[in-house]
Amino acid sequence: MKTRRFYSAGLVLAMTLTLSSCIITREKSVRTVTVTGSASLEVPSEGTRLTVSVVTKDKDAVKASELNNDKMAAIQKAVKECGVSSDGITTEGFNVWEETRQVSPRIEETLFCVSNDIAVIIGDKNATGKIIDAAIKAGANRIGSLETVSGNPEQQMKQARILAIRDAEQKALTLATTSGQALGSIVSIKEYGHPGFPRAGAMPMMAKEHSGTPVSAGDKKVTITVEAVYEIVAQKTK
Repeated sequence: MKTRRFYSAGLVLAMTLTLSSCIITREKSVRTVTVTGSASLEVPSEGTRLTVSVVTKDKDAVKASELNNDKMAAIQKAVKECGVSSDGITTEGFNVWEETRQVSPRIEETLFCVSNDIAVIIGDKNATGKIIDAAIKAGANRIGSLETVSGNPEQQMKQARILAIRDAEQKALTLATTSGQALGSIVSIKEYGHPGFPRAGAMPMMAKEHSGTPVSAGDKKVTITVEAVYEIVAQKTK
């Protein structure tokens, strides 16, 4: 008899556990609206950054290097005479390599090539064209990237984020109130992309005399885009 009571108690306990694990709940559905907001701000330009290079070739590696050094010294002198400080000139790269060219169907000639690349920071963006001309006349045979130099854009980025969120909130409010509802709290927010700082690409070298290389160095622009999800709730009745 004791054994039967033990099994009966065990059966009741198992049924109780089973029922307690099968509790059915009904969750309230949340209605939301998804909107995007964006804002753009100008980042004032503080000058330009120019890459200037000279490439020399000779059958003798030492002569190619010496010729390159002389031309680069002349380029740096010419750039400094245009108002660029010594601190505004930095070496970007120095490379030496061999180049083989076909002189005749049966004869090949090996040349040693030397390239020296410098970056020039120009404080007065209006003087960029003048400095390009001076570098070319002094011996530069390759003008690389030209980009606008700006100060710290963090403040503009922060302000653009605030304006982008406000833009998204205003759009969500308009959609909610137009549909007879009220705007609730924000559910999620996401920022897309990265602030874009457009830069000019490689510039063609001007080999002949001209009145001046036209350069337009405008301000940069930072653009922030966000996607926000807001809850929509019923309007309170008075």
